[in-house]
Amino acid sequence: MNFGERVRTMNRNIGQLLSFVQLLQLDEMDNISIPVIQRDYAQGRIDTQATEIRNDFVLSLRNALEMNEPLTLDCIYGSISERNFIPTDGQQRLTTLFLLHYYVSVAAGKLDSALLSKFTYMVRDSAKEFCESLATHSIDLSTKNPSLSIKNALWYHGGVFENDPTINGMLNMLDEIHVKFGTESALEYHERLFKDESPVKFWWLPIDNFGFADDLFIKMNARGKSLTRFEVFKAEFETAITESGNADQVHEWKEKIDNDWLELFWQYFGVDAPNNAENGLFRYILFIGETFHSWQKKSVFVSKSISEDNDRLQYRNTITVFQTPNYFEFLCASLDGLGKLINSSEFTNCKEFFKALVTGNNLEFWKYAKLFSVISFNVKFGAMGNFVPFMRVLDNLIAYQREINKRDMIFNTAIDGVSYQSFTNGIENLLLHMNTCGGDVPKALQTVQSISGVSGLSNEKIKAIYISKHGASEILKLEQIPEMCGLIHNFIESDKIMITADKLVQVVMNKRVFMQLLQSYSPDEMLLLRVGYLWPMVFGEENSKTYRKHRMWFNKSENGDFMFTAAPGDTKKWQAPLKALIADLSTMPFEDIVAEMEELLHKRINSVKFTEWFDYIVKYPEFFVSDEYCCCMIPEYYGGTGYLCLVTDKNWNSPYNPFCKALANKLGVPYKVSGDVKNILHLPNNITAEITNDGGWSINSEDISEVLPCSAGQDCIMLAVDYLTTKIV
Repeated sequence: MNFGERVRTMNRNIGQLLSFVQLLQLDEMDNISIPVIQRDYAQGRIDTQATEIRNDFVLSLRNALEMNEPLTLDCIYGSISERNFIPTDGQQRLTTLFLLHYYVSVAAGKLDSALLSKFTYMVRDSAKEFCESLATHSIDLSTKNPSLSIKNALWYHGGVFENDPTINGMLNMLDEIHVKFGTESALEYHERLFKDESPVKFWWLPIDNFGFADDLFIKMNARGKSLTRFEVFKAEFETAITESGNADQVHEWKEKIDNDWLELFWQYFGVDAPNNAENGLFRYILFIGETFHSWQKKSVFVSKSISEDNDRLQYRNTITVFQTPNYFEFLCASLDGLGKLINSSEFTNCKEFFKALVTGNNLEFWKYAKLFSVISFNVKFGAMGNFVPFMRVLDNLIAYQREINKRDMIFNTAIDGVSYQSFTNGIENLLLHMNTCGGDVPKALQTVQSISGVSGLSNEKIKAIYISKHGASEILKLEQIPEMCGLIHNFIESDKIMITADKLVQVVMNKRVFMQLLQSYSPDEMLLLRVGYLWPMVFGEENSKTYRKHRMWFNKSENGDFMFTAAPGDTKKWQAPLKALIADLSTMPFEDIVAEMEELLHKRINSVKFTEWFDYIVKYPEFFVSDEYCCCMIPEYYGGTGYLCLVTDKNWNSPYNPFCKALANKLGVPYKVSGDVKNILHLPNNITAEITNDGGWSINSEDISEVLPCSAGQDCIMLAVDYLTTKIV
């Protein structure tokens, strides 16, 4: 049995639940001795971390005594040697309890020196002498700080005691206890603290009989002895849940929190599991709690509270929110089902996110949202329910929550700290509706109404109707095309798939022709915008799970919606040309795809009206550097708009003016240009042809000075060709 298994076996066989007084009065021992190997008293330090822990712990002790409610301080391990109990783990808590009992006894005028003298330090002689002297002397508590009264006492050896960090820590703790407790309720506190039914207790376990005292001693010292953030949290949490009327459930909670549930997190920390597994469990609880808190308050999801350093994890919101019975039940159910979930094959694409969560690495909000939604599904239906179809829909809905990053020319997920609460709450409502449908995902999608916070449900409804009649096979093939991001509703018309996945893959492989075709169906500037950035003709990153998509086919609308994923009703202007193109593509025989697309494009060219500069994209391949990029760009910072445009690749290599390039190619002459936007073409016979902002030309030479206006409906490139053909001979 390895160390972790032995510790967990030990926890399941805890000996006695004792108060500090009961421990001091045990027949089998005379004293509690903090051994030399133990480190100094850390809870009394004055650094920020220790101060925060000290404040929280003393506050939880006061609340327990004030309300006479149980506060269990986890386990205290140790061995008994020559009638001395030598704690292996629990030094910090025992020292604080010694100081608390001393303070309350003095404040109540009932100092029992014989009893408290049983607690001593063996770390160094000065600490031992201080504890013995303190236990046998009362102090003046009328001063602001008890530490000052002690330092002024005749028994206090200033030169020796002041250099002992353990003594300084004890003085700081006494001052903290004085602030939190005061003397007004000292008699009441004393009565509750010193009776057998004291609300403050811990599990005491002498480990000699387990045969691994030395092993445990080394391991427990390796992790440090200060009361951890998680230990403080558990004490406060259990008290709060009990107060909320869930005492029966708290008993089960206590049984599992340090055993079955904690075991689930050991696998993520390897050899460091004894030190860090409880922090992984802590972060998981905080994650669920922060999500529910954002629902309750309709507030921002604070991911930082989960990914903070171990001893700075924030849990106030979590304690409050789990006093709501349904939320506490959800937490327990999620932990009960977590083992099967995280080890199931269906959870594979979430395992990386889960490990990052429990090890304290911050995640993007959409990853938190996916994790919570999967956990919630597991609570309601189990890991083996309709997990696969639900995950497919969840991925699609996450992909649909998107916004444009104009600087980087990509889609980013629009799920942030604010929208996280509405999206996860919306998915929760979808799951509740699925529950009424027996977990049937397509049925639930067909019958669900719109849900606040979740865009794209109408698209999933279209697919669900198709799946219910024809099965999911063809839908899945289309969704798996990386360019689609799972959003293929526009390829379904009247309960029919317009173009199969195999054919669509062939179409998008021929990017340049496809882009020209798509523009030919558009009534407006679909592909390009007048901005100082390139519009890359690419189809999304390989890893579609990142939900960061390069722009592909866009319109000029404010939203710049992704053409293939335009939502029904939202962007009808842009759906119409796309639907028309898909309909025409679906009629092709797909025997020679390139020739067939070129033929379709040739037919479309005849319908181009040449009323705007972007209409030329359909007819002239010069508007593309290569099949990789759609590169027409309007450099507004040059003062140019309209026909004053450049074409370049993403690195600004060899930019050119597409109108001048197309004219040079039509005339069969070299492409030689000048001008800031390369809009002056140099031709034979010292003739220059300058494209103007309105699409006209200014033709100049020693003998020519001609302006060729281009009227709406005219092809300005062919206009210049007709004029210049005889002039350059």
